[in-house]
Amino acid sequence: MTEILSSAKAGNKKPVTYALLAGTALALISMSGVRAADSIDAGALYEPLPTFKASDLLPPEIMRGELHTVLETVENDGYENNFTITSQFGTITAHRTDFVAERVQEVYALDKLSEITRSDAFAKGVAQAATSPFRALKGLATEPVGTVTGAVKGIGALFSQLGGMASGSRGELEDSAAKELVGFGEIKREVAGLLEVDPYTTNQAIQEGIGEVSWAGFAGGLSLAPLTAQVGGGVGAALSGVQNARTLNSLLTSQSPEALRGINRIRLEEIGVDDALIEKFVESPWLSPRHETTITAALIQMDGTENHGAILERATVSESEDQSIFLMRQAEASLGFHQNVAAIARFERVDQIVLLYTADNRAVSVLPADHLVWSEGAESLADQNVSAGALRELWLTGSISDLARSEFKKRGWAVVAGQSDKLAPDLDAGLAGEEVSEDEGSEEGSAEDE
Repeated sequence: MTEILSSAKAGNKKPVTYALLAGTALALISMSGVRAADSIDAGALYEPLPTFKASDLLPPEIMRGELHTVLETVENDGYENNFTITSQFGTITAHRTDFVAERVQEVYALDKLSEITRSDAFAKGVAQAATSPFRALKGLATEPVGTVTGAVKGIGALFSQLGGMASGSRGELEDSAAKELVGFGEIKREVAGLLEVDPYTTNQAIQEGIGEVSWAGFAGGLSLAPLTAQVGGGVGAALSGVQNARTLNSLLTSQSPEALRGINRIRLEEIGVDDALIEKFVESPWLSPRHETTITAALIQMDGTENHGAILERATVSESEDQSIFLMRQAEASLGFHQNVAAIARFERVDQIVLLYTADNRAVSVLPADHLVWSEGAESLADQNVSAGALRELWLTGSISDLARSEFKKRGWAVVAGQSDKLAPDLDAGLAGEEVSEDEGSEEGSAEDE
């Protein structure tokens, strides 16, 4: 842990980088510029990608703090904003405006981990762990979780991709079963919960730091209390991205990946999802237990809705962490629409797009985008076929460019932008009183145009 922090501080030669370099995904969205006159709609050229000021998008406490600064220039990839965060631990890229707080929190978690590893209690735990019967397992337990390499997939590809998933194996975004067998994973998730970070984060410095601290507690036989006293601080971001998700976040940090998978299987079976699709979903290489459990929690609360499987089919096409987070946010926003706007009667999926249909025959596309511009992906969405007679509505959590709004309206869509509040779900509403033990979970394997 100390070596990683020292390396990060030494001129930032090896900065911590997130979102798999989301900026390189621009080629998948609009070929990095304006499309020429071969557009399907001869009068519509694709837009150049915009830039924004971070201070116009984030509150002051997120913009800068004792240990971090968010740079002013924000690049938009056609759907999501990409922010750059600087700190003594390196430069961090955060895609999505609603994800910046989570990445900032990781800066403060790294600082706390650095403080812990310099403490006498930690040194004592390490010394005791060196003579522990489990010492041969240290490398297995503390090595950070790897990520699939060579996959740089932006959000735009979700609306046009036709190929298969990127190569990878189940578990790329989670700890191994071997760690759970020795009970180490439980302690590691407890530390992650105290630090208020995602236990499945792809931040390798966080993973290694949590691993080292947890090892001192596990193999060193030392109580975690003196190691993790008064952790927290920072910005205290909820893992789900919404503040009313205490039960869900508790579930994510208290249950093993395999237990979560079992719980998700049971809950999806109860709402009538096909067994083969459930298995494909829970074994998807790019969906972490957090992504899967959040999507499942959203689906089981959509009472009276048919064809939940369309959402799961959509989720399994993910080819990157960025895409998985977007698809998780889309499931959350769909639940928000169901709870706060109108009940969803059914889902329908055509190609790479899922539409929500209400009882009064409105075909709704819910898009958790920061800022939507007119691009190839946006055009694919706007040209999507809907059921006969259905009214078309596009609901956005963020904003939309004038050209994109105009092109959607030409195609008969009512555009309802800036709806982050209405599309914010109560993820805990259907989970209250449904505490599931680890053993149980493991047993089975009308809108107006704005």
